[in-house]
Amino acid sequence: MPFGFAVTWTRTVKWLMGINLGVFVLQLLLGPDRTDRLWALFAMDPRAVFAFPPRLWQLVTYMFLHGGVGHLLGNMLGLFFFAGDVERELGTKRFLSFYFACGVAGALLSSLLDSHALLIGASAGVLGILVAFAIFYPDAIVYLWLLILVPVRVKYLAIGYAIVTVLLAMGGGPQSGIAHWGHVGGMVYAFTYLWILPRLGWRLHLPGWPSLSRWAERRRAARELRRGREHARVQEELDRILAKVHQEGLGSLSDAERRFLQKVSKRYRDSES
Repeated sequence: MPFGFAVTWTRTVKWLMGINLGVFVLQLLLGPDRTDRLWALFAMDPRAVFAFPPRLWQLVTYMFLHGGVGHLLGNMLGLFFFAGDVERELGTKRFLSFYFACGVAGALLSSLLDSHALLIGASAGVLGILVAFAIFYPDAIVYLWLLILVPVRVKYLAIGYAIVTVLLAMGGGPQSGIAHWGHVGGMVYAFTYLWILPRLGWRLHLPGWPSLSRWAERRRAARELRRGREHARVQEELDRILAKVHQEGLGSLSDAERRFLQKVSKRYRDSES
């Protein structure tokens, strides 16, 4: 499967890239001081996530913050080139669950092995997607710019990147302020979920993502049920009052019954108009 620039990206990938870009533009508009406050609230800080009360949302929200144009561009290129095909293999709901699970796994491993590292960026999720792509299409060709374009099978790219990342995480290279253990966590999770567990005969069920259309349908059905019950109650009371008028005349009605008839009559006229 040759792989070049003829990429057909999906609507889900466009949304993910658009949200990341939108958050980055917001960071630029806020300026350094307000961006620092944004990071304090949404970046993955192990001391805040596991404090009391815990800021568990940071396990996911950190994936939408980036430290610069290069950081953002690298992650978005990874989504652009690899995520669409991975989504087609997994399906949209499972793909989203997988992507964010890689990010959470990266955050947890980084917190475990480097409790002072502040995490931002989508790298753990994107590298998990790279591993997934290499598992689904191991012989796909990607082109690396090493002074010249060098064709490389994506399985070798993923293996090489994993080795370098582990070495950097263990101190075998310059740290440059990068939370390498977060990258390792995303890749390990992807490899475990898509390669190791299936070969053991296991399948890890990721948490399902709510369907907006299904939620709207349930809301609509519940609303129709309430309307039906209300209509039945009004009709029953109306039948009782009309029977009383037939037997005893209008003078027998109480003030509450008269107001009820007026209300029903007004509602009928409004629906007719």
